[in-house]
Parts: sequence; structure tokens; C-alpha cells
Amino acid sequence: MIISKKLIVLIISLVPFLAFSQVEKTLDKRKKAWIKDSKELTLDQNIRDHYLKKSVIYVNEQAYQGYTSISGQLAVRKSQIEEIKSFKTVEFIKHDEKNIFEIGYYEDRKKTEKQYYLIAWTKSKKQWYRELEVLYPEIATKQKPQIVDAARKKWQKHSNAHQTAKLVSKLYSPTAVYLNNKKITEGTDAITKRYKYMNKPKWQITLTPLKVVRVQPKLVYEIGQYQSSGKGHYLILWQKKGIGKWKAILDFNF
Repeated sequence: MIISKKLIVLIISLVPFLAFSQVEKTLDKRKKAWIKDSKELTLDQNIRDHYLKKSVIYVNEQAYQGYTSISGQLAVRKSQIEEIKSFKTVEFIKHDEKNIFEIGYYEDRKKTEKQYYLIAWTKSKKQWYRELEVLYPEIATKQKPQIVDAARKKWQKHSNAHQTAKLVSKLYSPTAVYLNNKKITEGTDAITKRYKYMNKPKWQITLTPLKVVRVQPKLVYEIGQYQSSGKGHYLILWQKKGIGKWKAILDFNF
């Protein structure tokens, strides 16, 4: 049997797509397991089944890192978690073979409330874990998510002008959290120091939004791609502070 070159090219092109589809199914199973385990998620073993030693949950503008802190936060939300009936993925964004972003929402049994999640998945020892998990209830709004475009452009402008202090003071909340390489940095002073590499003369960066979701009138989830000396993916939670001022409350990147 002779197989045409076009068919071979088509088959080869479909391989990555089919492989990623399998990963999506695996992550769906992981979320189902998380929901199933929700009644006992505060138990040590169940926590370790879903989170890594330095994983972070971000809720109510606070970052909680590690098994003990995560366990405590899940205990506070136990009754709410137990009401979760289903989930809906809005977008998967693949960084590489071991790191994936996901935006979606959980629905309760009565389908009266949605909890929007944003998960940074990390594969470790053949298993997928939540490296970062963000949870906020949806407050319906007809306003478009593109409202943060101006803030993103200012972020890029200040960064490329090596104005690190101005970038952080103008575009980050005083209690903002920067999470990178499993290290939490809190507050504008600390973030400014950590961003000092932007002051190098040859530093340049481009931010390209890939998925932006307005979860609440004053809260936006954004996942995008950055390109500087290399390529990667970033996550920013934008919150409206004051009249028309959108500021980052959480910044994370792979």
C-alpha cells in the first residue's frame, strides 16, 4: 500500500494535537479526583495527592504556600467545595511538556454560583499537580476584558524603559504577590528589588495576551506569552483600584 506524502505530513501534524488532547483528559481526571477527595482534602495524604510541597493557593489577595497553609484554606472552604458538582474548562494553554495553564470554573449543585479557577499545572514524577491555584467567585458583568489592555501596554513600556520602580509603583497593588521558581515575593518594595534585572541596558520584553477573562467587574484573569531573551508564559491577576486604575495583585510565570 502506497501512502501519499500529504497523508504522512497530516498524520505527523496531528500527533502533537492528539498527545495534548490526552493530557487534557488526564487533567480532567485530576480535577474529578480533587472534587471526589474534597470531603477529606484537609487530610495530609489527600493534600499530597494534589499539591506539591511548595504549591500555592491564592484567594482574597492572599497567597498560602505549603501543605499546612493549603490544608487550612481548604478547611475554611470545605462546605463550599463539597457543593461543587461539575467543572468547565475555558482554556488550556501549554507552556511545555511539564507545565500547563488552565482557566475554568466550578459549578455548584444548583448551578447558581460559579467559582472561577486558574490552575498552573506541573508534572512531577509522572503525575500532574497544582503548582498554583487561584479561586474567585464569579460576579457577572457585561464589561469586556480588553479593559486591561492599557495597563498591559504601560507595563511593557516601563519595563522596556528600565523604569522598574515606576513600573511596580504604578501597576502593582501595595500587597501584590510575585511568584516565580516557587518563591513568594510580597509588596512593591520587594517586587521592585526582584525585578532589578529589568534595569539592564539590553533588556526588552513583549507581552502577548492569549486568554483574558473578566471574572468580576473589578477582577480579570490574564494568561499570555512573554518574549525577552527567551519565551515563556505569564499569569497576571488584574484588579481595579480606584477610578480606572488596573493593578496587578498576582504575577506568576513559567
